[in-house]
Amino acid sequence: SKAGAKRAASFKDDLVKAARGSSSGSVLYGRREIEAEAHAVNRVSSLCLPLDKAMGGNYVGNKFVGGFPSGRITEVIGETSEGKSMLGLQALAGTILAGGVAIYQETEHAWDHNWIDRLLKSYGIPRRIDELIILEPETIEEVMANTDLWCNKAREIDPNKLVCVVWDSVAATMAASEVGDKTRHDYGAGQLGQQARALSTGLRKLQHNIKGTNTIFLMINQVRANVGVRFGDKTTTPGGRAPGFYASVLIQLTGEGKIYKNAAEKTEGKQSRVHAPIGVNVCAYVKKNKTSPPFRKAFFPIYWEGDHLGIWDQRSWFGYVKDRKLIQNVTIYK
Repeated sequence: SKAGAKRAASFKDDLVKAARGSSSGSVLYGRREIEAEAHAVNRVSSLCLPLDKAMGGNYVGNKFVGGFPSGRITEVIGETSEGKSMLGLQALAGTILAGGVAIYQETEHAWDHNWIDRLLKSYGIPRRIDELIILEPETIEEVMANTDLWCNKAREIDPNKLVCVVWDSVAATMAASEVGDKTRHDYGAGQLGQQARALSTGLRKLQHNIKGTNTIFLMINQVRANVGVRFGDKTTTPGGRAPGFYASVLIQLTGEGKIYKNAAEKTEGKQSRVHAPIGVNVCAYVKKNKTSPPFRKAFFPIYWEGDHLGIWDQRSWFGYVKDRKLIQNVTIYK
């Protein structure tokens, strides 16, 4: 009845007033308030069309919009030589091409400026490595403090400025409590879970600060064997379960076989003595996605030799023109 509906609306209004009086956070009620507070999710291309589509890309007119979401945390996991760092660098390259600020926090101390310069050159970035900010923090706390600082500065100076922060990698970064006295060498004598606790606290704070900014935080993590597990998932990632909880997008990379310069150079899975592989085929599985439907897969090659470095798949462009019906009767070979 009308009287019942009126009483229900009055009851809701009273609840909202009470919540606003007792809560320090935001309390939204009604379409106008929710839409006014909602932040648009901008995306930065990974420079790989299949992966952008798997992360929830769509066509807006004749333009395809997809990639890593802003204001969110993204985690990329995988085993050795499966393109994790390459994907992170491509996210930075996409940010530079979009006119944003690219920040690379490298804690493995294994980056090579010549390789990064060649990769950025292959994507047509004129100043190449000069466009990149590279930091080498020592601890998880430093990584989080740096990212918080940039989020706050971006919010103060230009909230619409695109910023992409790539952390490479979680597994190689120590907690401040692990550093301790550098003159001592008591390896393995610290408390268990120091890295996981520091990471959980840092991501909890970062998730709040990154909200509403045009900042992308992409962290790279390794996949390791979960010793002693006989049933279920036999792999795990360093840093506990916090990264998977706080990440809005979780991408797992899996190698699908090496790429050789000539198909005849590969014989029954054995590497030719003359020619080494020039790349690897990769499957990217979006295990979690809070901005689009999850459980999507993308297949693409990664090259580290030849004319084109990084993720370079000509099939992507054939797929693009086929989806837009610019050409017909195209067969996309996989």
